[in-house]
Amino acid sequence: LYGNKAGSDEIDSAGEMLGLGQKSGLPLSGENGGILPGPEWLANRTTRERWSTGQTANTSIGQGFVLATPLQMAMVAATVANWGTSYYPRIIDKVVAQDGTVLREEPVKIRANLLENGFTVEQIGVVRTGMWDAVNRGGGTGGNARIKNYPVAGKTGTAQFWRSGTPDNHTWFIAFAPYEKPRYAVCGMVNGGASGGGVAAPI
Repeated sequence: LYGNKAGSDEIDSAGEMLGLGQKSGLPLSGENGGILPGPEWLANRTTRERWSTGQTANTSIGQGFVLATPLQMAMVAATVANWGTSYYPRIIDKVVAQDGTVLREEPVKIRANLLENGFTVEQIGVVRTGMWDAVNRGGGTGGNARIKNYPVAGKTGTAQFWRSGTPDNHTWFIAFAPYEKPRYAVCGMVNGGASGGGVAAPI
């Protein structure tokens, strides 16, 4: 319902600000940028199929044609954690000599600020609260990621697909912690797991 209300153009616009469907810019060999699908993407891919509201709904929850890397999803978690600033990832912060001299420092680069692109603090707050609830409220799918005295917020995911003709799953868990003053954003993905909450979240 919410995915179709937003529409595929808005979903793709938000996804691009988060870095979905794009390479990270890091010096990684064989990196794939993934797929952030929409009507234009499908039209370039095939003439036999037209974009539908069902595909918009699937895209809004990360299913269907969507492909994302664990690094991309960790950056999504980081963006939610820090109230809407989407950064480009870095491998190195700085290189320091034994005497303390900074030899090289990698600049922090901002990809987009969601608050400057139509999102509100209240909207991001709803997502943050939902991620906290998923781990810390009874019945949440991420309860297996709960850590005593260290509040974790997260989101589970289970993407069904076929491997050599047999149904299988990619199981996911993204998280940030501690909740009030986040220091870490992570993503875990397990191929062939039963569920995100049962397999990826405990890791």
